[in-house]
Amino acid sequence: MFFGSNIIPSEAGVQQGDPLGPFLFCLVLQVLVNKVRTCVPNLSLNNWYMDDGSLFGKVEDVLKAWAIIRDEGPNLGLFVNLSKCELISSSQADACFENFEPELIRIWNGDMTILGSAIGSKQHCENWISQKLDSKMPLLINKLENLGHSQSSFLLLLYCASFCKMVWYIRTIPSFLISQSCERFDALIMNCFENLLGSGLSKQSYMQASLGTKNGGVGLRSSKSHSAAAYISSFFKSKPLVQTFLAKSVVNPHMHILFESFNSLVSADDHLNSSSCPTSQKCLSNLINTHSLNLLVEDVSILDKARLVSCSMPHANAWIRALPAFRNKFSCLEWSTCMKRWLGVPIFNQDHLCAACQSQVMDTFGHHACVCPVKGDRIKRHNIIRDILFEFCSAAAWGPVKEKLFLFPGSSERPADIFIPNYSGGKNLFVDVAVTCPVQHKYVVDAAQTLGYSCNDYADEVKSKNFEARVHEEGALYLPAVFESFGGFSRDLPIFFSKLINSVSLRYDDLRCITSKHLYESLSCALMKSIARSITSRFPEYFRSV
Repeated sequence: MFFGSNIIPSEAGVQQGDPLGPFLFCLVLQVLVNKVRTCVPNLSLNNWYMDDGSLFGKVEDVLKAWAIIRDEGPNLGLFVNLSKCELISSSQADACFENFEPELIRIWNGDMTILGSAIGSKQHCENWISQKLDSKMPLLINKLENLGHSQSSFLLLLYCASFCKMVWYIRTIPSFLISQSCERFDALIMNCFENLLGSGLSKQSYMQASLGTKNGGVGLRSSKSHSAAAYISSFFKSKPLVQTFLAKSVVNPHMHILFESFNSLVSADDHLNSSSCPTSQKCLSNLINTHSLNLLVEDVSILDKARLVSCSMPHANAWIRALPAFRNKFSCLEWSTCMKRWLGVPIFNQDHLCAACQSQVMDTFGHHACVCPVKGDRIKRHNIIRDILFEFCSAAAWGPVKEKLFLFPGSSERPADIFIPNYSGGKNLFVDVAVTCPVQHKYVVDAAQTLGYSCNDYADEVKSKNFEARVHEEGALYLPAVFESFGGFSRDLPIFFSKLINSVSLRYDDLRCITSKHLYESLSCALMKSIARSITSRFPEYFRSV
């Protein structure tokens, strides 16, 4: 190894960071493992994960195996660390330990830790996880809350400090043994989120925030709610391997309790029973999220139903996980405003006369700002979406023309915000962009019942009714590109987006998934930021200051 001008000779062990290092280590270790297996055939368990080994059996068998490892390991370059080795017995007596070195850690109540997971009584498991959380989480949360950029702090919380921190524990420890630790962890995460948001959450907002983004949430999943699903799937996924190790059938005595816990969180049609063998945590968690969303929709007002349905549309959530770079970067005010609006958290103290139009009521959630006719915000929003679509069409080398004139003979109408020549079958395409709000009075009842109702109705009744037949008469194709104010879009756009993504990917020799992510995040972030600016520009104090 080279360190500056110095050379550090690698004379023992394996090179740190060498991808072949673990393999080379295991080749040497296998010699020792095979000798233990040959000389002590009656051990119940002789399994290793790298340098972490587990030997289970009668005292005399374990002692014999230990002597082989201790005495013959050095000849292979393997040395035991006595201070990290544990002797475990459930006999409540320490007589079985008397022939082992005094430096070894002795546990005689059955409480233990193996491969970073607690095994034993509920008190032991709860205390063990609490100790883990208390050692690092408070400092981490404090750093996130004081980072100075809410969007970045949230993404770090989401990806690095929330549910992922508990996944290993809830997949390896039965949920009822760590329920209190999970509950405390969830409260810690949600408290951090509230601090980033600058507002507390109602019961309904809390529940929505814990849903996956595909279900209209923000992805801060509850470790307590998903713990049974995690352990169940982990057990059945690893069961064949465990039975191979033990050479016998394995039955988990806790499974009926865990099934009951899981079944209480899903619909009756999705209940597990004794014959179930689910191996996918993702599938089980999706069932929990779907049932939670259905319960939430039943428990809120008609306006909130429309909001939740709109938030759960495909790709509406793209802004939530977008990295804060270039035009996808939100200011702290923009991010908190978008997140409050997404979760149904009040942005204003009370309903009041809109400070901009001075004629309509600004509701506490800021929805009026999406339809307020003054200040040109609706035109700006329209143009931002149009320009992003134009950029991607240009990247695909489709030769788009923005706001092309005289598409209809003798008329100055502009049915094409973006004109694309020779789009398909020798026909040109007219792309007509619009943004509508699903929670406005004329849509809210139907939008609460039907996914994408407002954007599809606007596309049919306003756009297509006025232009589609006339465009067809000109031998062209017509595409109403209507977006909802929460990010969803009309039914005909997915086919157009798929073709656009494919064309851009091919032209730049990039993966479709990367281009797709770029497109949806660009549109979603631009839309949400535009609406946030419309809301904040209507703060009464803003008008007093200017």
